[in-house]
Amino acid sequence: MSRHITDTPENREKSHRTEEYIKHDRKDVPSAATKQLQRRPRVRNDQKRVEEFTRIDRQKDGGFGKT
Repeated sequence: MSRHITDTPENREKSHRTEEYIKHDRKDVPSAATKQLQRRPRVRNDQKRVEEFTRIDRQKDGGFGKT
């Protein structure tokens, strides 16, 4: 006796095959968080970075060139 066309698992959304198809399909599409990060403009504040590096250097060894 063969299966009838309406014979399906009770919970189709949780079947292993469906999960694998969904996982594979989602890999191809970037997530919303990734898209949002790509759209956000890059902010470069080089002067602020230099100030922070020099502040750290001064705190670390008391000034430039001292080791």
